[in-house]
Amino acid sequence: MKKEFVMWIVIAALVIGTLFLGTTKADQMAIDFEAGSYPQYVTFGEIDSLKGLTQKTVCAWVKPESLSEYQHIFNINTQLTFQSGEYSHAGGYQLMLSNGKIRFVSHWSGVSGGHAAVWDSVETISAGNIGLACVSYDNSSENNNPVLYVNGNLSDITEVVSPAGTLMDYATDYTPSTKIGISYTNTSSDVQLDGVLYKILVYDRILTAAEVAQMYVARGRDNIRKGLVFCPMLYGAKGLQIFDGATLAAGNTIVDPCSGALGIPTGNPVGIVETYLSTIMR
Repeated sequence: MKKEFVMWIVIAALVIGTLFLGTTKADQMAIDFEAGSYPQYVTFGEIDSLKGLTQKTVCAWVKPESLSEYQHIFNINTQLTFQSGEYSHAGGYQLMLSNGKIRFVSHWSGVSGGHAAVWDSVETISAGNIGLACVSYDNSSENNNPVLYVNGNLSDITEVVSPAGTLMDYATDYTPSTKIGISYTNTSSDVQLDGVLYKILVYDRILTAAEVAQMYVARGRDNIRKGLVFCPMLYGAKGLQIFDGATLAAGNTIVDPCSGALGIPTGNPVGIVETYLSTIMR
């Protein structure tokens, strides 16, 4: 009787182990953007679900390979217009790194010198290290500041430029565009991410501090999916059987299952394998 009990315990352990191994993918993928090979980015075009969000959370797993003031990770509809003798942003919001600090930008009509309200985290992500950058923002009032998280922890913030006027959510005189890896301008290598982007997520709600902490600890297996409106699959591309080491051309489109948009690579960024994050195969 005792032997049978032990045997069934062993069988159960093997079954559970097999199921676990069958649902876990050991190797995740990522995209490497090199500022020295400027411009490199992926554009997803106009995505309606990213526009008009009063509340939003943007999170990115990223490893900067160098540090500079403007390293754009995610941009929605940031175009330039020439007004009163200077270039002004026509609307949108961005997540970027600024010398390792998380920087969030949102555009307001009353801000001079570019209409950009800017906030930085105090804590930083070091060059060569994988970090989780998250920002939650309620833009219903110019008195609201975003909430910034570095590696799952709430960070103090510095308000670099205060919001004023009315929110410029997206431009009406330009076709909205969503990009990862670069800014709106595409004119200078100092606005491009120099590093590896593992995952980018946009939610149409404010994530709680507990959810952000869970996201960091779980390394990609947090299953926080409520409100996801942008979640491109950075671990595969059309026409590629082997993603690791592949240069991504325009035809190697990347699917965003949350919005249905297709991302078009520009400048041949490179797909790479990594083992830091884990995914559940579906």
